[in-house]
Amino acid sequence: MLSTTTKQKLDVSFTSKILISFLLIIPIVSLYYFLITTKTSSSIFNVLVPSLARSSSSSSRQLNCNQCELSMKESDNWFCESDSDWRRRKILHHIQNKRNRMSDTRPLFFQNNWEPTIQCEFERRLGNIGDGGKWICDIHRFGPMNTTHILVYSLGSNGDFSFESSIKELFLNAEIHTFDMGLFKCPENVCTFHQVFLGSGKNDSSKSLQMVMNELGHQNRQIHILKVDIEG
Repeated sequence: MLSTTTKQKLDVSFTSKILISFLLIIPIVSLYYFLITTKTSSSIFNVLVPSLARSSSSSSRQLNCNQCELSMKESDNWFCESDSDWRRRKILHHIQNKRNRMSDTRPLFFQNNWEPTIQCEFERRLGNIGDGGKWICDIHRFGPMNTTHILVYSLGSNGDFSFESSIKELFLNAEIHTFDMGLFKCPENVCTFHQVFLGSGKNDSSKSLQMVMNELGHQNRQIHILKVDIEG
């Protein structure tokens, strides 16, 4: 009887050791497999992604003005894309623009619903978070012009000049003009403020953009950055 009991205990002990060993082997094998798979996937990723990036960049660089004539014409010489990419971009713009204009009863419709309809390669937000700041496309392209007077028109302010201040930090020689119906004062050495009601210019109380440019002597100059945040 004692011998049988001892044998049963030995069998249980042996079985327990086998089970414990098996349970230890499973995590080790799983960890090894995970490391091998991750390393392989990472290697493939590192090979593919740079290749794709190089392919995309090189294809963009290879485009000349003749190959992106449509996009250059319709974007005022800002985007240079193949005709197929440009048409696709316009389709996406119209889809989102239609969604943006869907009626909604919420009081903060614009903030809750209005989303960008077009993107650029290097978007950057300038100014405060919220209503005062604005997104701007590829501003680095003005870098070579930093020694000249970049002309900036900022339509709508409500006393928030964070956008103008951010522009001035990037381009010390920028000539910035801010327009608003209310009476405000630009920060010193940042911009020039003009109290004006922008509109059609067909009556005494409003002025068109062209009228404003003529009054400031800018009719023969290019506006490099035009920010518009006004009602109407």
